[in-house]
Amino acid sequence: ADVILVSGLGGGVLQGILEQGREVFEQARLCILQPQTELGAVRSWLFEHKFDFLDERAVFEDGKYYFIILAAFHYREQAGGAPLLDVEREYGRILLEKKDPVLKDYLLFQKKVQAGILAKLPAPPQAMERRQKVLEEQERIRAALEIWGL
Repeated sequence: ADVILVSGLGGGVLQGILEQGREVFEQARLCILQPQTELGAVRSWLFEHKFDFLDERAVFEDGKYYFIILAAFHYREQAGGAPLLDVEREYGRILLEKKDPVLKDYLLFQKKVQAGILAKLPAPPQAMERRQKVLEEQERIRAALEIWGL
């Protein structure tokens, strides 16, 4: 196949498709992937399996954010070049480098969402694991927003 499009699936399902059809994806000139969830896990899989990120797009439509990854398999001497930072894995190295305005809006939205979740969690020691995950997500959002000086 010249171009493969996989869209509208959860990240876990998409990873399974990539794994099962790995040879086909490796031979494609372009893979257009639009996972609905677990984008970080999909980016990690692509990076670990020597796919290059050619471009990424963020779209806001009908009240929802969508993220599209354009990737292609290449043999590289250094598996993927510089390792993906945590913030790049979650939000996309290319989107961050481009200072994508839709990503910025998404991050500001998520900042409010995470603050709301944290405010509603019961006081420690209850929900400590959930609280820690929210704090980690807030830190990733803060790191990403630093690109815009926010």
